[in-house]
Amino acid sequence: MADSPSTEQLLIQVLMRSWQETLETIATSEAGSPEREQALQRLEGAFAPIWARVQVVELACDGARLTYEGFPVLTPEVDKARIVETLTTSGIHGLTLAPGVERGEMGAVLELIDRKQRLDEDGDQDLVLMLFRADLHHLRYTVGPPPKAAPVEPVTDTEAAPSPARSDEGAEQRRAALRAEAASPDRTDGKDGIVRLEDFDSTLYFLEPREIDYLRNSVEREYAQDHSQNVLAILLDTLELQQDYEVQAEVVGVLRTLLPYLLGTGRFPAVAYLTSELRRIGRTMDLSPDLKDSLAELRSSISLNDTLTQLFHVLEGGSVAPSADELGALLREMKPDAIRTVLVWIGQLNRPEAKAALVTALEAFFTEWPAALTQMTESRDRAVVQRALGLARRLQLPELTPSVTAALAHPDPPTRRAAVQTLVAIGSQPAMNAVARSIEDEAGPVRTAVYEGLAARPVPAAQPALARQIEGRDLETREVSERRALFAAYGVVTGAEGVEPMERFLEGKGSLTRRTSPETRACAAVALGLIGTSEAFLALERTKNDREPIVRSAVNRALREAAS
Repeated sequence: MADSPSTEQLLIQVLMRSWQETLETIATSEAGSPEREQALQRLEGAFAPIWARVQVVELACDGARLTYEGFPVLTPEVDKARIVETLTTSGIHGLTLAPGVERGEMGAVLELIDRKQRLDEDGDQDLVLMLFRADLHHLRYTVGPPPKAAPVEPVTDTEAAPSPARSDEGAEQRRAALRAEAASPDRTDGKDGIVRLEDFDSTLYFLEPREIDYLRNSVEREYAQDHSQNVLAILLDTLELQQDYEVQAEVVGVLRTLLPYLLGTGRFPAVAYLTSELRRIGRTMDLSPDLKDSLAELRSSISLNDTLTQLFHVLEGGSVAPSADELGALLREMKPDAIRTVLVWIGQLNRPEAKAALVTALEAFFTEWPAALTQMTESRDRAVVQRALGLARRLQLPELTPSVTAALAHPDPPTRRAAVQTLVAIGSQPAMNAVARSIEDEAGPVRTAVYEGLAARPVPAAQPALARQIEGRDLETREVSERRALFAAYGVVTGAEGVEPMERFLEGKGSLTRRTSPETRACAAVALGLIGTSEAFLALERTKNDREPIVRSAVNRALREAAS
């Protein structure tokens, strides 16, 4: 029975799988695409467990296989990307990888292999030339004919090859000897019976294929996890436990270097953890004044415009897909000015999933701290106020009513209109009373929003003001959409009391001093349909054959909707 592969050989098998997946992604994606960037990041992560165990990886092309220490780590059966074939046909029969090759160089090599595979048979470039031009520093390749295999000595009668039964017997004897040696009390260094690890062979014995698969999957899962927060915890523990100023200053310097990296790679929970711990340390530890200032500066740096620019670049780039919870943890560590900036810049995000996650994070943030959203609605920046009103409209929190009501006095009509729509979405009695007080706003779009809100959520106290609007001298000069909303609100709010005035408008007798236009008469038909009483239907029936097409159409539509 052949010896089972070592841990290093298993890890390199996993690396070969990452090579193939990366090469397939390179072949099917554009340069700089999110899919390619994610594949290259996974490739870099596949090297981490290997460098923890070996200093260099030497791979040999053995026919159609790629081997490490004689063990096949990439065979033709699994080499769907034709990596070994491309290497051997280019005259390369060996690769030597050193730490650092994962940072860009290995990805570049796979891109060159893909380019070579795309070349036609008489292409004027070969892989060796392309590798030479790439100026690689952490990868060496051996070119030329493959090394000759060592001659096989003939087997004589006196030195016959062992039979499979004898080979199994010998393997069983070795395993029994290892078990006996491991259990022997003599396998100690003589000090308190401590077993020396170096006395044991690290090769994996007695593992079945399913156990090897389990180990391989466990290794992959372990190294796919984000350990950045664990690293930060170690550094912060060092900062707290070490009293030496030089050590503390060095740790602070390392943290200052790590923070941009964590932001740039989308590790937002780690950034939030770091800033929250820095606040605690700055409050509880007796540090020198300069180190305290450095920690405060580091904690505040996530609220700077440069940092926010980097944050939005990461979200837009698509290399990471943070969740709303991760972004929410980061938002809770930012200063109010930074939240204002996020509110304004969120409209510049074009990546739908990133924008949705950020909006959800902001909603959760302001639900937890509605006072912060109140401050945003009171800002002097129109863009901030409008974004804040949009979020308040989604959240529909009654406690936001006073601050949103204050926005009704904003000099900008679109902002006042957004405030009206937000109050209607909140829907409480105080909110709708505030809406009713804006019936006579000077801007038509604002008045239209008010009428639409009152039609959706009637306020009986608004009836006199609506009647004054309908009897106003400027009625015919208003937009048709505003008149339609006004009459609809009037019909819903007044009910049966509004039949007589609306019938008068429908018959063209709205005012003795002005002529009622067909558009206004059609609006009156809409109001009668919303009133819905028998008297209203009789008034509609009497005018269903009106000579004006627009009036006739509105009347018949109202009758159909009432009958349905």
